[in-house]
Order: sequence, then C-alpha cells, then structure tokens
Amino acid sequence: MLWDDPAGAFDIRLNILHEPRYFNTTSLQYLGFNANSPVVRSPDVRRAIGCAVERQYIVENIMNVPRSGQTIAAPVAISPIFDMYDLEWERRDQDPLVEMAALIERSGLADFDQDGFLEMSDGAGGFFKFTLDFIVNIENAHKLAAAENIAESLRQVGFEVNVRALPWTNFTEALNEGRFDIFYGETQLGADFDLSPLLIPGDNSLNFGRTANTIYLPLIEGFLAAQTQEEVSEAGAQLCTAIIQNAPFIPILYKRHAIYTPMGLVSNVSPGRPISPSQSGIFHNFQNWSIDLETIN
Repeated sequence: MLWDDPAGAFDIRLNILHEPRYFNTTSLQYLGFNANSPVVRSPDVRRAIGCAVERQYIVENIMNVPRSGQTIAAPVAISPIFDMYDLEWERRDQDPLVEMAALIERSGLADFDQDGFLEMSDGAGGFFKFTLDFIVNIENAHKLAAAENIAESLRQVGFEVNVRALPWTNFTEALNEGRFDIFYGETQLGADFDLSPLLIPGDNSLNFGRTANTIYLPLIEGFLAAQTQEEVSEAGAQLCTAIIQNAPFIPILYKRHAIYTPMGLVSNVSPGRPISPSQSGIFHNFQNWSIDLETIN
C-alpha cells in the first residue's frame, strides 16, 4: 500500500493495476500578499485579485490531472468538507467580474496610458507603472501551473504580473525577507479549521506579508466556540465575510490525499462499512478490511 499527496511536489508513477482511495485533508492552498507592497497593500486590490482566481478551472484542469478527486475548490476560507459547512457563506451580492471592476476603480487603479495594463495614481495627476512579483515554489509542478494560470487571468484584466518560480530555499528566503507582492502558499490547518496561523500575528504565524491582524481574534474564537449548526453558521459567516472584505489571503483549494493498493486486493468485510482512510489515520476501520492475498500472487 502506498500513501500519496497527489498534488505534492513528487509524482508517484503507478500502473493501471492500482486503485486510489482519496480522503479529505485540512491542507489549504492560498494566495498570500505583502502589505508593504504599494499595490496589494490595498484590500480592494487584493479582493479584485481574488475575483480573478478561477478555482474550479485550477481544480479540474491542473490539480486533478491525471486523476479526478485530488483537490476541492475553496470558495471561502473554511473547507467545503467541514461537517457544518454552510453554503450561504459562498453567497455574493455581485457577479465576480462586476465586483472586480468596481474594486479596481475604487482602488484608484486605471489604464492611464492606454497600454492595456493598469497603473497606479500618484495622487498628483500622474501615475506610475507596476508589475506584480508573484513567487511560487518551482519544485511543485501543480502549484507552478496554478500560479501561471492565475497570473494569466490577472493579465487579462489589466494586471502586469511576473511569476518568479524559485527553488524551495530561495522561495522561503523571499518569504521571510518580504521580497514579493504575491505568493502561492500552502498550510495544513487543525481539524477544527482554526485559521489563526493565517490571520493572527505571532511566533507561529504564517504572516509573511504582514496582513495578519488581531481584529480577527474574536471572530476565530467565536467560530471555534460555536456548537450548534445555527451558531456555526452565524460565526462562520462573520469570519468568512471579514476575510472576503479584507482579503488578508485568498483561499484557492483544499487538498485530498490518497492510498493506493493493487486492484481488487482490498475490499470490505461487510456492506455499508467502506474503507475510509483519513488524515489522522490511513488505517481507519482497518478491522473491516478484507485483504485477498491471492490477488498479488
């Protein structure tokens, strides 16, 4: 049996005689921003960038290739597989393209010189050009392809973007030194989907771009303390809305992992008790597995 992160940096080559069983994880891929950047320090610009991210395309045509089921699009920061997920959290008042245009206009960006790319007003009747520096780890082909797709989507709406694909050591150095405008990130959250590492500054924070803020603390605490579906729905809505409005990061997708076994080797002892690996234990319900050793003879 093989465990695999299908959207990870290393590809396991398997023949068709192996079958995958996918299971959900709390591994979130997202866009992070640098609050020291003159362009993306604006929440409106970050929100506009989020509107341009085509999550479903990335999931279906980049991350879930060659096999479907490897990732799940994340319309909001909390995973769709969360057992008390509320579809109302995804509701938007406007079409994303309409919202994006309004956000770009409100931020003061415009194509002042009619060259097809947005420029930033200098506040004195002039403007200056900019190119967004988008960093990604070159060793993960899935992330690199996703970053290129996002960059192309941004170019189509007027953002000039340079994707800087870096080896892991250089990537982490750039993060720690703040040498980026946007980065393609990933983190594994706790089972309770505590977003503190992404939202609260501190020693264990992922606050590379200084977009974290203690204003999110009561929202996170309210979500984690919620018990009933009604409480979770309300607290989750408040948390997701704050993240959407301020855009400290842009959620893209949640990953799924897999175990592979030879075709037909493992089945269920009894109906209705499926093989169900999980992030916390790939041998979950192992006592109910039926293993046919003759299959591999």
